[in-house]
Amino acid sequence: MTKKGITSLVFILLFSFCRHSNTPLESLYPRQDLMLEYQDDWGRNNYKKIIKEFKKNPLEFDDIVF
Repeated sequence: MTKKGITSLVFILLFSFCRHSNTPLESLYPRQDLMLEYQDDWGRNNYKKIIKEFKKNPLEFDDIVF
């Protein structure tokens, strides 16, 4: 199996387990002070913006993300 296939499988399994858990949503998001080593300023700011949007409007069951 290719690296891309394995990664896809891991995400599918992860999301299927998360969907059925009673985990508080806040624990699913990264910390505000998280700094990724190779992320540029645009990526860092965009990442924080997208996280805020998902916190305001979390995905529902059967939502599709592109």
